[in-house]
Amino acid sequence: GQEEAGTSKQTETTGRVITVRVNAASSLGLPADSAVFVYAKAVSGPPAPLAVRRVRLGQLPMTIVLDESMGMVSGMGLANFDRVIVVARVSVSGQVTPSKGDYEVRSGELDFNSQISSIDLNISERI
Repeated sequence: GQEEAGTSKQTETTGRVITVRVNAASSLGLPADSAVFVYAKAVSGPPAPLAVRRVRLGQLPMTIVLDESMGMVSGMGLANFDRVIVVARVSVSGQVTPSKGDYEVRSGELDFNSQISSIDLNISERI
């Protein structure tokens, strides 16, 4: 979208935020200290996460807020892409890269041009 030159809105808002309630099925049977990665990525764009949080499986269920400050690469954050999906993954290896044996759930497509409220993700499917 085109930026309007005269807006002072920019400084007031915290930018784009996605609130994600993450839970995991009790049937996973993984250690409580397993790494859980919750991240947003562009629907059509780079594969790198636009915002990412890492928590432990034992902390679930919890509500995680992804925002514009959590991008890994400058110019590639929630501010830069209108359509995103959110992924929650329990990583068996502890690496952010998916590997065999991980469990993952993906949200549907979210569009910042319409209202994004909070979403619920329940990790239960093995990759």
